[in-house]
Amino acid sequence: MRDKIEINIVDNVWASQADSKEEAESLKVKAQLIVSIREQIIVNGWDAEKIAGILAIAPREVSCLISGQISEFSLNKLKELMNICHSHL
Repeated sequence: MRDKIEINIVDNVWASQADSKEEAESLKVKAQLIVSIREQIIVNGWDAEKIAGILAIAPREVSCLISGQISEFSLNKLKELMNICHSHL
């Protein structure tokens, strides 16, 4: 007989990483923004140098952005970067 596998479905995967509901929601929004920014980068075909120039960020920040390191960016900074991406469509 097979063991039953229990699967927990959650609304916010970041809840286990956060100390509060507010922090979990912030992490969720930051993750959504970084994915959207990365999608814009791909759609536009920007290389690392172009990303740094357009978004006015350092090469290290480009690396963090591309690798999805959301802890390296504030929510406001990601919103700013998203707005810049939209202005270059």
